[in-house]
Amino acid sequence: LFFRHEKTTLSKNRNITSIVTSHYIYEILKILLFITFIIESYFATLFPYT
Repeated sequence: LFFRHEKTTLSKNRNITSIVTSHYIYEILKILLFITFIIESYFATLFPYT
């Protein structure tokens, strides 16, 4: 019984970790998109003729 309980706790932790990791990756992608948008607008103001 104890070992079975340990296994379920481990799998639960692994599921939580994967969910957190995917959420973290999604947040990083959003931040990267935001940064590229800022850089694009910055260069657009620097070089308005290109």
